[in-house]
Amino acid sequence: MSDDSKGDLKQALTTLALPVYQDLAKPAIIQAGLALETVAKTVQIALLPLKALCWGADQFSSFLEGKIAEKLKNVPPENIKTPQADIAIPLLESVRLKEHSAPLASGSLRSIIGVGGAEQGRRA
Repeated sequence: MSDDSKGDLKQALTTLALPVYQDLAKPAIIQAGLALETVAKTVQIALLPLKALCWGADQFSSFLEGKIAEKLKNVPPENIKTPQADIAIPLLESVRLKEHSAPLASGSLRSIIGVGGAEQGRRA
């Protein structure tokens, strides 16, 4: 094959490939991309409860580390020991519940007695 015929063949294929791509391949590629996007979103939605659990654990851990450090700041390190699980777990649960329900309870109390932004706005 001569260089001229190779150039002509290349030109013919390029001319033919563009309409074929636009008519056949492009719509299929777009649909495949949309399907993959849907799969990715579904995976993200399915992982939301786990993500929330991790966030809650991080928040509780940060809170607890601060509280423990504050309480133990004057205790010598050799006197600090890991508590037994049957003591530590119920204690941590009570702290977690107390700290997380306090804002809810105070918010509920404010709405019941009519103190706060939303209730004051309605009365005005």
